[in-house]
Amino acid sequence: MTDNTNQPAKQRTLRIYDRYFRMIADGSKTLEVRVGYGSIRRIREGDVLVFQARNATCRRRVTAVRTYPDFAQMLDQEDATKINPSQPAAQQLVDIRRIFPRDKEALGVYVFELEPVS
Repeated sequence: MTDNTNQPAKQRTLRIYDRYFRMIADGSKTLEVRVGYGSIRRIREGDVLVFQARNATCRRRVTAVRTYPDFAQMLDQEDATKINPSQPAAQQLVDIRRIFPRDKEALGVYVFELEPVS
């Protein structure tokens, strides 16, 4: 999904668990997965995401946005090592469904490809 409306890039803050924050900050996690809440559906390519964990922040630019109907299909298509390099895809599916139960998964799955902000 690409934004072709030429809207200006926006900056949005997303709270994230410390363990995932550290992976984004060190560059080993380059894909962020969320469910389709209204605020998430508005994120576009070019937007800057400010990840916040406790008192730390990390800025990343969204280089691509992809959507899937569920986590299983997303993990079939995406490189799981870019989502969580420390776990196999099967364990990631279990963990992500603990964070986002099935009723939230039904909102759709969004994957944001990230790069450092220069």
